[in-house]
Amino acid sequence: MNICIIGGGNMGHYLAAKVGIKQNRVRVYTRDAAKWKEEVIAVDNNVIIAEGIIDKCSSSAKEALHEAELVLITWPSNYLAERLHEIEPYLTGDMMIGFIPGYGGKEFICKDLTRKGCILFGTKRVLSSTKAIDRGSSVECIDNRPDIQIAAVKSSYTDRCCKIMEDLFKKPCVPLKNYLTVSLTPSNPILHTSRIYSLFKDYHNGHIYNEHYRFYSKWSDSASEALLDMDNELQTFCNSLVELDLSGVIPLTKHYEISDSSSEQERVSNMTAKIRSLKFIKDYAPMVREGSGYKPAFDSRYFKEDFPYGLAVIKSFCEIGLINTPMIDRLLKWYSKLMKLTFYIDDHFNGSDLSTLPLPQNAGIEKKEDLVSFYSA
Repeated sequence: MNICIIGGGNMGHYLAAKVGIKQNRVRVYTRDAAKWKEEVIAVDNNVIIAEGIIDKCSSSAKEALHEAELVLITWPSNYLAERLHEIEPYLTGDMMIGFIPGYGGKEFICKDLTRKGCILFGTKRVLSSTKAIDRGSSVECIDNRPDIQIAAVKSSYTDRCCKIMEDLFKKPCVPLKNYLTVSLTPSNPILHTSRIYSLFKDYHNGHIYNEHYRFYSKWSDSASEALLDMDNELQTFCNSLVELDLSGVIPLTKHYEISDSSSEQERVSNMTAKIRSLKFIKDYAPMVREGSGYKPAFDSRYFKEDFPYGLAVIKSFCEIGLINTPMIDRLLKWYSKLMKLTFYIDDHFNGSDLSTLPLPQNAGIEKKEDLVSFYSA
């Protein structure tokens, strides 16, 4: 199969190592093409688990996408929105295009590709936690996910996409009922934002922190409170949309095996303990040096993607469902004030800066019936 990987970041390295077997011709599109070697390896716990051969790594989209049958896009949603124009002319109607992961409004960012006839699908979560060892040749990963959960934007293509990904990654692929299940995945858009808010909610211009905070291993109860409240708000929306099967949007208490029978405070403390116990390759908060201390790294994807292209997208679906979201509102109001954006006007989620985001309302989806029609196709 002719495969093109869009994005030379850590996930791009991982994909290249996994699918670059002799039966496939793999090309990579990245601005750092000169740094890439012909062979890419993935390492898990000091053991090489995959070795891929790259046919071509190019900074030319036309060259990288030439004759591609499957395109795997690893760009964050904000990158995709900014850089889609680089690759769109070379994405043709006979291509299958996968987003890894698929949440973040990507179905709206790439709506014109659907009109072209491209088959769009997305994974529910990233395939692995990753960190570069040597840029262009090796990546560290935690390859412990038991399966890959997938939905196509047009549901009739989901089984076909699953079959191809299962053959490529030699791992079970689970077809999801609809793409909205992918869009609402309570992963980074809720996980990252709750921790960022708990760390930096009192930040003001010029403030310097004395330490570079740990992100997961020092997870706090305040982050767990925000996380659980936002997940409850999301689940309220999912339960209200009875016309679509959203059972695949798993509550975080179930995902992290936190007992629902425990008290609220026990759930909070158990969630904190659970997240602190998990193994993550990257564990530092997004911060940069400033003099003798640190300040938030506002250019990181934690700020550039997870709030506007993650949490705001979830909020927009809740708006359609007329669901009250006090915790989601608290975080988005804090974020928009911090970043000098207008998300709210008089407590209404209709600020001018929302017009640039991949929200369903900006694609003409205003009512539940519109949602059901779009995601049932």
